[in-house]
Amino acid sequence: MASLAIANDADIAKRAGFIMMLRNCGIMDHRVLKAIESVPRRVFLGALYQTHGYEDRLFPIECGQMSTSPTMIGRLITLLDLNEKHRVMEIGTGTGYMSAILAHLCQSVVSVERYKTLVALAQDRFEALKIDNIELVHGDGLVLNDSEFDEFGAEASYDRIVLTGSVTKVPSFLFNCLSPGGKLVAPISSSKGDPCNLMVYDWAGREKREVCYGQFRFFPLTPGVAVKL
Repeated sequence: MASLAIANDADIAKRAGFIMMLRNCGIMDHRVLKAIESVPRRVFLGALYQTHGYEDRLFPIECGQMSTSPTMIGRLITLLDLNEKHRVMEIGTGTGYMSAILAHLCQSVVSVERYKTLVALAQDRFEALKIDNIELVHGDGLVLNDSEFDEFGAEASYDRIVLTGSVTKVPSFLFNCLSPGGKLVAPISSSKGDPCNLMVYDWAGREKREVCYGQFRFFPLTPGVAVKL
């Protein structure tokens, strides 16, 4: 019993340090920090990396992909400016860690992922954590006519859309998926290897306002649906 208490105390201390680190990196929104604290990152990491869940690092994940760092996830979610009534579309599920945090902050999440393996693993994690307001879609979130995606893209409307990897240009149909007053957050790459501009597109009436919130490195989103994975 004593060893368990020590382990719990150590975990509490690590979690507190993790949240402090996020604050020091500029993630100040209390709701965002609380949502991040509510989701155990270790659940979304492979066995080799689970003890490093409180570190601000990228880790290899299935299908040859990489995870996103907690600070970058905090930035993306902060820029979305969410409330509990929002419907959110996420392009690029990855491990599902960011999806799970989003689910604590909005009404519902539709997350699109090109790798079937990642979709299945994310679904298992959501079920284990009893998160039931995320709809996973195996499809290509960058193409309008993908049959798996069309039901949740072209025919739907979202208050917020976020791309978790970079693109050279946001597909125009994604703007059409935004509700009036909606926002889209996306990393935009100019040339290979250079940092991306982290853009927020604010759709106010017929006007689309664009604001850059700094330059960061992102892995690119790959178009198409993976056949073998």
